[in-house]
Amino acid sequence: MKYSLTEEQINGFLNEISNPALRNLFRMMLQNQLEERSESPRRITLNKAVEDVKHLLEINKAMKIALNDLKTENERMVHRYRKITRALGACECLGENVICPICHGKGIPGSMMIDEEAFNSYVYPLIQRITQTVDHTANETPVTNSPYNGATGSTPN
Repeated sequence: MKYSLTEEQINGFLNEISNPALRNLFRMMLQNQLEERSESPRRITLNKAVEDVKHLLEINKAMKIALNDLKTENERMVHRYRKITRALGACECLGENVICPICHGKGIPGSMMIDEEAFNSYVYPLIQRITQTVDHTANETPVTNSPYNGATGSTPN
């Protein structure tokens, strides 16, 4: 329990205690209270600042880890994108950038040499699946709105 006593009140209180050991114990306790009162805001502020810095360092460490993970994932995605554009025989801009230093906006899919390995990885499986789907649906009733058969929504006669 803390008390708000002046120096004069503390000395008066201590003079009333006859036991020297007890008097010294009370003196130390009251002195600690006075020191805490006078240094408390600074100590609290300093302790809070130290805690805040430690917390910020932990956040910084976590952010660095997350940033490195994002960089790694970005590098993978860029590599995959470049491989897909090579599979399509296209410039990396896909012919959409007229100021592209490589194709000047003319690098649409099929305009460049196709990378066979990339083609076999990305495009060929798609062609196989579409062919299987078309072969399978050719034996069934045609779907009128299928984008593969060029239907306009009308039912064939």
